[in-house]
Amino acid sequence: FSFGAVPSVAVTSVTPSSGPIAGGTAVAITGTDFLSGATVSFGGSPATSVVVVSSTSITCVTPAHAAGFVTVSVTDTDGTGSLVNAYLYTNPILDVSPSSLGFGAVLGGSNPASQNIIVSNGDGGTLSWSVSSDESWLTASPTSGINLDTVAAIVNIAGLAIGSYTGHLTFSASGATDSPQVVTVTLVIASSGGGGTGGSE
Repeated sequence: FSFGAVPSVAVTSVTPSSGPIAGGTAVAITGTDFLSGATVSFGGSPATSVVVVSSTSITCVTPAHAAGFVTVSVTDTDGTGSLVNAYLYTNPILDVSPSSLGFGAVLGGSNPASQNIIVSNGDGGTLSWSVSSDESWLTASPTSGINLDTVAAIVNIAGLAIGSYTGHLTFSASGATDSPQVVTVTLVIASSGGGGTGGSE
């Protein structure tokens, strides 16, 4: 009889094909000749929770890695199989616009209308953000979110005297580039006889 071809390890796909730089993404790898005890690496960093489901399927959890495409490799007793640029590590980027707002009101009058701030993710991955205010007269709604959202900047003039006020809304997103971002909010309260100034810049 004759011997058949020697089995060779190969990686054909990785699903999902992208995830955050922090790692922790559960992925499924398909290919051939996966044997029990196989190890998996992403850009040279070992994956965790590796389970050889079958000779053509492996599940694992991605390690942390710098942003960019990486080669995914599976190694067992038959050798190593790799797929170049098989997985993309993404890093969310916190984008907040505009960077400043201006409000005007009249002493004893009504609160000025709220103004909108747009929060967005400038890259892949999941951007989990929150916002806080350093002044009691200035609030934001909502105070947290995922990726793209519209945040209302809300001013309450109750108890405030005539004059100019400055507050800040600080947007933060753990692990994101360009975090935190600060929106400067100015408020001018005029006397009832002098009229108010303001509006968005």
